[in-house]
Amino acid sequence: MRHTCYILLAVAVGLGPAASAESVSVLLEKGIHTEETVGDLDAAIGIYEQIIADAQANRRYVARAQFRLGVCRLKKGDKAKAIESFQRVVSDFPADKSLVARARQELHKLGVRGAGAPVVIRTTPTAFDDNVPASLERITVTFDQPMMDESWSWTKGAGTFPEITGNPSYDRRRKTCTLPVTLAPGKVYWVGVNSPRHKLFQTPKRVPAQPYVILFATKGADGKPTPIPEDLLADAREINARACAITSTSPADEPLKLNPVPWADGEVLQLDMKLQTGLDIGTFICTADKARVDKRDVWRFQIRRYIISGLTRGSSSVDVDRETFRPIRSRFIHSLLGDVEAIYRAEHAETTTKVPGKEAKKRKIDLTGVVYDNEQGVHLFRRLPLAVGYKVNLPICVPFGAGRIDIELEVTAKEKVKVPAGEFECYRAELNIGQTFWYSTDPRCYLVKFDVPGTIAELAEIGHRKPGEPSRYYDKDTGISLEAPAGWFFYKHTSDDEKCETTVHILDPEARAFSQLAVEPLEKLETKEKASPRAWAESGISERQKYLKGLKVRDDSWTERRVAGQPAMSCVADYVKGEQKMVAYGTWVLGKAAGTTFVALIERDQLEDFRKTFDAIIASYKAK
Repeated sequence: MRHTCYILLAVAVGLGPAASAESVSVLLEKGIHTEETVGDLDAAIGIYEQIIADAQANRRYVARAQFRLGVCRLKKGDKAKAIESFQRVVSDFPADKSLVARARQELHKLGVRGAGAPVVIRTTPTAFDDNVPASLERITVTFDQPMMDESWSWTKGAGTFPEITGNPSYDRRRKTCTLPVTLAPGKVYWVGVNSPRHKLFQTPKRVPAQPYVILFATKGADGKPTPIPEDLLADAREINARACAITSTSPADEPLKLNPVPWADGEVLQLDMKLQTGLDIGTFICTADKARVDKRDVWRFQIRRYIISGLTRGSSSVDVDRETFRPIRSRFIHSLLGDVEAIYRAEHAETTTKVPGKEAKKRKIDLTGVVYDNEQGVHLFRRLPLAVGYKVNLPICVPFGAGRIDIELEVTAKEKVKVPAGEFECYRAELNIGQTFWYSTDPRCYLVKFDVPGTIAELAEIGHRKPGEPSRYYDKDTGISLEAPAGWFFYKHTSDDEKCETTVHILDPEARAFSQLAVEPLEKLETKEKASPRAWAESGISERQKYLKGLKVRDDSWTERRVAGQPAMSCVADYVKGEQKMVAYGTWVLGKAAGTTFVALIERDQLEDFRKTFDAIIASYKAK
């Protein structure tokens, strides 16, 4: 069985970040898996503490690790430690409003009651940032409610207080107060918002905000971060934790303002994926179809991820209410992450995770306000009122990972983008998790391109399909044609194997198998391989044994057949992948001008059902 060997690469593209196995995002997923699926709380706590201790980690992931740490401590019955963890969330990460709200809810359940005081939800710079540009000219604090105008208490503390260059002022909503300043490089600054003696940051009803500290440091003259002394960090964190723990919870998120649906029923967008170096690595296909589920009109969005390197594949489907656009149920299947189903209720999502060789694990994800499923993200973006300068916070649920997260999207520019499908004028939409998307400015608002760490995807084809219509493939260069049932897709890959003229990957709806056909001109085959389909098959199996552990053909599986009028041979071979028992099902067609190999790699217990459809696809094969 011939298959080109590539560098191992695992990419799971959704809204969550594509990252290497050592990245903080993957480590967080490992922690959640260890906590929720494995049930090893001590191991999960160790992972979360590792993330929190990483000074270079993305603060959004650190915040989630801190929250999960509190959840684990609560499960272990350590109430005091759990309170400490939740207080750290609200004190150290005030900009992450939804996570802070969830932490406050947990604190409320634990008996830490609110007093209706104003909540600090955002500051500039962020508390505990040690890499602030000295060129910053304004310090701001934003509260969750309107404050009394012309009333503030910017206070001094243990660190340096900046030089004030103008009068403080509120914005027109009186929620954000600005302090004009001049900063110096390499300095540690302590800027207080109220203090035990000074409490003029207060509401019109004269309810003061609890003391809060914006402790930060500016970059040094060499451009490097300036360390903040540990004693100052400890003091500021204690003050902020005390302030945030007694405040009220934030209101639930309001629904997003969405434009009318820009896509047509049955739309198919196929994007080619490649590394930053230009190496072709796979395809990303997203579809939109009308459906009816439980007497409700829905949009059904499906995504196929197919990464050739490492034989990584994934499939997802999410049903969303056609009127409200809220998710009803979703399913995510991935060759590495398992099978995760989610059912959305009024205030939570119920998930079931199935990993090969393990018992199914159920989980409940608490949701506040309007939340959208990760797998509808591609289409959610298309309904936003995109324009240069547009900025929005997107509440997202990732059932197969971190649960609820909030992602900030900002449209930073309008750009011309040239891709295989043509040239488009696009909005450049940047996410605060390191991903960038380009959506066309025309009424259809197509996803034209996206760039995640290490990977680029570009729109290659725009198509439409009718309900139940078979999927057909035709290659005008080689004359190859195939037909598969509705819901299947084909992807032609530019092979780096000099022997292969054409490689076409065959994508099944549930990403159960890694399937492909490869065509090799007869003159490139070895003499012994040309002798018969059986000889060619045995040569291919011998080569494949280098990559598939324990690959061994079932002696009684050899079957002679004819495909496209040419002699062919099929067989089944067993192998193992980690703890999984797998099979390789292959068919070799020896034509007059070329040889064609069909191969499918699949879990052993799924072969018989899959084989019926795969054989029908093979039977549809035609060539020049």
